Amino acid sequence: MNKLLWNSKLCKSQYFTVLLVFLFTLVFASTSMAQFGSSPTKRYYLMGTLDGDPFQMDITFSDSSTGSSISGEYFFLNDGPRFKLMGDLMSDDANAIDTLWGMTTLSDSGESLDFFEFELINPRFHYDGPKSELDNVTLRGLWTSGAGSEAVPFEAYAVAEYVFLSMTNGDHIEIDMSYPYFLVEPWKSLNGLMTKSVPNMIDFFQEGQLEREASNLMGWGASDSVRIHYLSDSLISFEESGWVYLGGAHGNSASISRNFARGIGISDEGDWIELTISDFFDDGVDFASEMEENILLLLEQEDAAWVVDGTTTTIQEDDLYSVLVSPKGLDISFDPYHMGPYAQGHIGINLPFEYVGPILDEDGPLKEVISLSGFDSNDY
Repeated sequence: MNKLLWNSKLCKSQYFTVLLVFLFTLVFASTSMAQFGSSPTKRYYLMGTLDGDPFQMDITFSDSSTGSSISGEYFFLNDGPRFKLMGDLMSDDANAIDTLWGMTTLSDSGESLDFFEFELINPRFHYDGPKSELDNVTLRGLWTSGAGSEAVPFEAYAVAEYVFLSMTNGDHIEIDMSYPYFLVEPWKSLNGLMTKSVPNMIDFFQEGQLEREASNLMGWGASDSVRIHYLSDSLISFEESGWVYLGGAHGNSASISRNFARGIGISDEGDWIELTISDFFDDGVDFASEMEENILLLLEQEDAAWVVDGTTTTIQEDDLYSVLVSPKGLDISFDPYHMGPYAQGHIGINLPFEYVGPILDEDGPLKEVISLSGFDSNDY
């Protein structure tokens, strides 16, 4: 197995202070016009329970001239479907320490399913250096069924706070970055990973300034974001998404998956190891060919143009660059132009573990998440 071991010594909590010093020094040394922007957004990844059932939630709080709002998604670990969340501030005092919020769960068609009413406790996470005491950001409240026939208390706590960075140069160049900063073990040692793309983005920003000055380009911009898709004590799945506009009719976007595991025969010392997709399957299996029929069928169901018209008839390993893991199975994403025209955007499919069948390495890094799905290879 081709795995990359991240050096945990480079992932201590002090990295954040060093990172900010580095960013300011590098950017401002090159141009006095570049500046960091602040975001009125707070975003958290939380773990919690509702009536004893564990769930994970990714939510964003936003402030604007029209008021405070909340959006995101959540899913239960025992069945996997993801639900969208939309809501707003219910209390009058947005500056109160404990604020009352409400958010509605939405179906894929936009239908209201149920309702969360909760207090946001200790919402002001801040980092004041290596000895900082981090606020215990918590959601605590009541979940009510759509019909109002059932009301259940719930609680969730933040395991990660998303960091937002932006750089602007007048009205011409803008770069935005966001990534999770883990607050609790065992994921803290992954924090160093989040900074890997920052220096490259700064170099890109500087190159863009020089190019703009040389050719008077307008509207140049880029973004890079890392989000958590699923996490457990032994496995975490990230999606990194990028977008760039250098002129023309539209920008271009792309995404890749970053999956890490520890334990379960992966690392006896508890270090996080980056996986390749081949690590999900039995040794020597041509997994792309084995999954090809089902992937093409699911893409056809999503009306992926190149599959529907017969342009794409095979799946190669190189096509599987964005494979995320969840209790629902393998969530596979394809960039614009890959399986359809730009207008179709990113096309995503979910490949349940039972569709993958006996080629899965059930004793490998997916062991825990496979057990949540209820998949049993003995059924095949």
